[in-house]
Amino acid sequence: MRKKRSNKKLVILLVISALIICSIFFIKQEKVISPNRSGDNSEEVQVETTDNQNGTETKSSAEKSDLKNISMPILMYHHIRDFNDPNDKIGTNLSVPPQRFAEQLDLIKSSGYTTITFNDLEKNNIPAKAIILTFDDGYKNFYENAYPELKKRGMVGVVFVITQDIGKDQYMNVLEIKEVNEAGIEIGSHTISHPDLRNLSKDRAAKEVTESKQSLESILSNKVISFCYPSGKFTDETLLIVKDAGYKYAVTTINKITTFENVLELNRYRVNNDTSIKKFLND
Repeated sequence: MRKKRSNKKLVILLVISALIICSIFFIKQEKVISPNRSGDNSEEVQVETTDNQNGTETKSSAEKSDLKNISMPILMYHHIRDFNDPNDKIGTNLSVPPQRFAEQLDLIKSSGYTTITFNDLEKNNIPAKAIILTFDDGYKNFYENAYPELKKRGMVGVVFVITQDIGKDQYMNVLEIKEVNEAGIEIGSHTISHPDLRNLSKDRAAKEVTESKQSLESILSNKVISFCYPSGKFTDETLLIVKDAGYKYAVTTINKITTFENVLELNRYRVNNDTSIKKFLND
C-alpha cells in the first residue's frame, strides 16, 4: 500500500516538473518572438536617426532607395530683375523680370506643384508633385525681388552662394542670408570664388568646396547639405571632393528632368529671360 502511494506521489511530481519545464520553454519563446511583433527590434524597424555630425535626420536604406524611383523638375535661375542691355547679352539673358517670375510662380502653383528644398529631400518630405527652385550666385535681387514673391505664396527655394562675394555690391549680405534662411529658403554652397573646378589642383578644389561650406555654416544655424558646381563643370575627382566634404546633394547645368540615381549629379532646367517654364512642368 505504501509502495502504491509512493508511486502515485512520484507520478504527480513528474507531471508537475513537466508542466514547469513547458512553462519556462514558452516564456523564453515569447521573449524571443515578441520584439519582432511589437516593432521593438531596432535593426528591423528603426527608420529615423539623428546624424550628430551633420545635424540632419537620416533615413533607413529602404526609404533612401525610394528617392531613386522619383523624378521632378529643378529650375535654375540667376537674376530676378528688369534688365535689358544690348552690350551685356549674357546678363540680359540670365535676367528674369520680376513680373514674369511672379507669373511663373503662379503657374507652378496652379499646376499642382509644391516647392521643396534639398533639406526636405533629406527628411523625406516629398509631396506627390514636387519642384525645386534654385538661384545661383546669391544676388541681392533675389532678396529684393524673388524672396518677397516666394514668401507671399508660401513657397521656398535654394540659393547657392559664392562666399567671397557676400556683402559685395549686387550680392546679399550676412543679415539678408540669415533672414531668408530662417524663413525657409535653403542656402547652399557655390564655392568660394566660382572657379572652374576642373582646372584646379586637388588641394585647391578641396579648399573651394570645403571652406565655402564652413563659411556658410558659421553664418547659419544649420548644416549646409547642397552644392552647385560653378558653370556646371566637374570631373570624377570633383565628385569625390564634394562627397568627402559632406554634401548630400549637388546640382549641374544639364538641361533635363531630374532623377536621383546619382544625388551629386542632379540635372536642372535653365530659366532665361524669355524661357517658358510650362514645358518643364509637363515633362
